[in-house]
Amino acid sequence: MPSVSPGGLPSASPQPATSAISATELERLSEISTRLASLNERLRTELEASRRSSGELADSLADSTRELATLRLELEESRRSSSELARRAELSERESTALREASMRAEDSLRNLEESFGAYKKAAEARILGLSAGRIGLMVLAGAGWALALLALVFR
Repeated sequence: MPSVSPGGLPSASPQPATSAISATELERLSEISTRLASLNERLRTELEASRRSSGELADSLADSTRELATLRLELEESRRSSSELARRAELSERESTALREASMRAEDSLRNLEESFGAYKKAAEARILGLSAGRIGLMVLAGAGWALALLALVFR
């Protein structure tokens, strides 16, 4: 066994043993050695488990990073779609307003046309009645004229 210098460093020259190691100390050293070996084995197992866990975490992080990138692309696509839908909704709203206004104008025009037609119909009916009355008057006059002509022929 190498000797230790007063500074705690191993010395190059062997020094004579001043006292023999007792059985208790040897047993104690053996026990410490066994505990250190057990501790060393446990640390080696924990290190391997830590390395596996670290590898799994790295894989999980890589998967999460890929998933995040995919979700970002989906989000961007959703934003584009949302913007397009908003644009279409605005356009549809404008078209709907324009159609509503055109419909109101058409209804007004139809109402005016119905009023004009109603007035024309009344005027035409009044004219027809007037013409009918005039025809009846003419027929009466014509009949009276024929009757006078016949009377004149008869009494002549």
